[in-house]
Amino acid sequence: MRIAIEPFTRELADEITPLGQQSWDECSEIKKDTCAYHGQRGLSIDPDIDQYLYLAENNSLTATTLRDDDGVLHGYSLAILYRSLHLKTELCGKLYEILQRRGYIADDVVMELKLKDIKKE
Repeated sequence: MRIAIEPFTRELADEITPLGQQSWDECSEIKKDTCAYHGQRGLSIDPDIDQYLYLAENNSLTATTLRDDDGVLHGYSLAILYRSLHLKTELCGKLYEILQRRGYIADDVVMELKLKDIKKE
């Protein structure tokens, strides 16, 4: 297995979507009525690929993949990065705790660390 950062392309989106559907199905079954879609089962995901491509083209999306030796995709992670609206010099991701306090339900959990705070080894 190989982990790599890959450019987000329409072809990669086509590979990711079935894995995303599988993950959605498994998570909605595990979370049952506590999921963001209130227990709906069998919901077909419909990702906005054009929006993902827009983010990638503007250096705001990073795709990390897990592939086997034959190049078959087995896992992925997408990270959305943006400049803070309050501090334009800060590069950020989503703010889980704030959204949770505002009533959002964790469906896909996003964690963050300010890039400038990462210690160099």
